[in-house]
Amino acid sequence: MAVKSRNDILPTGNFDFYEIISKIDSYSGYALRYNLENGRLRFLIQYGSDNVGIYETTQSTWAGGEWYEIMVTFDYYSSDENIKLYIDNQLDASYKETRLLTINDQSIAIGGGNTSYWEFPGTIDEVLIHNRLESSDITTTVEENNLAPKEFKLSQNFPNPFNPTTTINYSLPKKEYVVIKIYNITGGEVKTLLKQEQSPGRYSIIWNGKDNQGKFLSSGLYFYQINAGKFEKTLKMSLVK
Repeated sequence: MAVKSRNDILPTGNFDFYEIISKIDSYSGYALRYNLENGRLRFLIQYGSDNVGIYETTQSTWAGGEWYEIMVTFDYYSSDENIKLYIDNQLDASYKETRLLTINDQSIAIGGGNTSYWEFPGTIDEVLIHNRLESSDITTTVEENNLAPKEFKLSQNFPNPFNPTTTINYSLPKKEYVVIKIYNITGGEVKTLLKQEQSPGRYSIIWNGKDNQGKFLSSGLYFYQINAGKFEKTLKMSLVK
């Protein structure tokens, strides 16, 4: 997501956090907050009424008037540090958590609202929340928006470098047959991500680092390319294990 904070509105009282996203109750769920004591981004997981996992960035992201791209990933099945916090496409901090994240029936509140913490006073944009499915190599989502994009666009994958999962965003101003493929450094095709007709909109596709045979690719430089009508664009990305 993209966030723009404000420092001209400060809270009063005993609360020292701004809530950005919350899907949490007293026993389970998660929340994303700004820690106003040190300006850091905090990812919190609830494991029962008196058991909480807290994971913070190392750098402050509290600066009025500036936009930040922030992302949190939690891959429970990873054998390495499986919670990662990114700021402006760069890995800032990583942690190891062996407990499974459990989800409650609360709706997801953007900008706060599910708990008693302060609602985030800045601007929040481009929010994407994914639930990774082990049975699927690729997950595609479309942003719900009544306004169609004005032009074709292929964005840099995020995070980059990545291991093993990354997200690719693209926009279509009109209906087109879309093909997205990944190539290795020698130009050989390793994965077809998408081959289908799509309506105008903003799309995100998540790739888990596997090739067309379902095998995980090795570390290295790769290229992803979109073809949609007359629009064609290629960008590079790095898989680092």
